[in-house]
Amino acid sequence: MFFMLLALAHIYRVFASGNKQNIWGAIIFSALTALSHTEAPIYLAAVAIYIWLMKSRSWGGLRDGALVALGVLTLSAPWYGSVIFRHGMTPFLSIVQTGAHSFAGLLKILNIALLTEEPYLGLLGALGILGIAALVARRNYFLPLMLPVIFLAQPRSGHVMGNIPLALAAGFFIAEIILPGLEKVAGGKKSAAFFIVLGVYLLSNSMLYGLNLSTRHLAESERDAMQWVKENTPKDSRFLVISGEQTAFCDLTNEWFPTLTERQSLTTVQGSEWLMGDGFAGNAAQIQALQGCIDDGLDCFEKNSAQFVFDYV
Repeated sequence: MFFMLLALAHIYRVFASGNKQNIWGAIIFSALTALSHTEAPIYLAAVAIYIWLMKSRSWGGLRDGALVALGVLTLSAPWYGSVIFRHGMTPFLSIVQTGAHSFAGLLKILNIALLTEEPYLGLLGALGILGIAALVARRNYFLPLMLPVIFLAQPRSGHVMGNIPLALAAGFFIAEIILPGLEKVAGGKKSAAFFIVLGVYLLSNSMLYGLNLSTRHLAESERDAMQWVKENTPKDSRFLVISGEQTAFCDLTNEWFPTLTERQSLTTVQGSEWLMGDGFAGNAAQIQALQGCIDDGLDCFEKNSAQFVFDYV
């Protein structure tokens, strides 16, 4: 996300003001973005094209964009080339089919709480929506339209990247609506008090989120069990790991099992997007149903495990 923000800042300057000095910055930070996460270039390319359409729409901007794209390909080619040499195009062809492109996936944009993940009052989300509403009222559609562009590009992680326009809209609402209103009503000192209260609340909310996250780790007994599996089962064993966690991307046990045991877990969703293509979503749904069987008995397990060829549970 850090590299993407820097890349977009340089790309915006290239297209909005025609500043060619930012081309190198756009190339370097875009390449770092592409190398940091293979899903990130999809969002970066989509937003960059959107910025060109909204702020440039010129042949000069198109030429500068092509230079940036060529530079990014040149810098990222050694890593992507090595992957293609070893595995072919199959992983990349698979990953582009796992973006959850559906009407239901696009509807996630309405769940602002999913974007900000604030434990208590979704203050950042509320300020973002109010900012978007204020921008639309002023007929400034650049940030409001960027949010659906991100979800159209790749709904699966849109709730992460969607925080970029949402945060900018929140900043606009504070700077252009709230602060001028406070100045009229209460004066500068009261504005300082507003930032103190807002800062304390947001910091507390962030710390609580971090503390909750820090508690999500494997217990010692789970690590001991995985060590036993590593030492006492054949290396080609295939496991169904039933943890009861139905949110696959929050399943600590399944996520750590392949690493700590050096055995294959058929119920680990992470990484399967590189292999399963358009079967990824169906497999994830099947795993979710299987994890729900932890309290429902053997009949449920037999029904939902039929598609898996496994050795141990």
